[in-house]
Amino acid sequence: IAGYFTAVANSTYLDWLDEYMTMGNAVDGRKGTQQHIGRGKYMAEVTITPFNKKTTLDDVEIAAELQQQIDAGNLPKPDAATLFMTYFPAGISITVDGMKSCHDFCAYHSFKGTVDAAHFFYGIMPDLGVMCSFGCGFGTSKFDSYTAISAHEFIEAITDPFPTPGSNPAFPQAWNTTDGSEIGDLCASSGNNPLVTANMTYAVQSEWD
Repeated sequence: IAGYFTAVANSTYLDWLDEYMTMGNAVDGRKGTQQHIGRGKYMAEVTITPFNKKTTLDDVEIAAELQQQIDAGNLPKPDAATLFMTYFPAGISITVDGMKSCHDFCAYHSFKGTVDAAHFFYGIMPDLGVMCSFGCGFGTSKFDSYTAISAHEFIEAITDPFPTPGSNPAFPQAWNTTDGSEIGDLCASSGNNPLVTANMTYAVQSEWD
């Protein structure tokens, strides 16, 4: 996965996202935040020893765990452009907003904190083994499914870093439809595309243009 993020963060897969710059006004008339979307860079792969040893974790507990790891110096101190893509081993069940991993969702992205105060962004990627074998990612291999789902959450975390309930879009939500779909959701069933690099070809999900 480290090679994948090294490639995808600095690729043409991000170049077209400039159309989602926050130049326009929000639905409530609020002025756009004038943010530009560009390429990024892969920082590091870190394996943590969790403080929380539970095998069923809610999103609130995961956010608290990430904060503890940052405070302990095990994860780098984030800035406004940092995204912690977080992968879980087999046997860990995750809940968020009453939904359960591998039953109601494949993965998701979120944030801890508030827009106007300290915050960080993260993506949550449950194990895609037996529990999640119902079709997450639609890749030809388990790794392709991981990279396709990772692309979905990666792109949505960039274009909509502060998700709110989609049925009531409002600041700080950036881009979604009135039924709650973000730009990855709109194309989740439309297949994957190859991201070709010098050494590897990775499966990435189609995203809404």
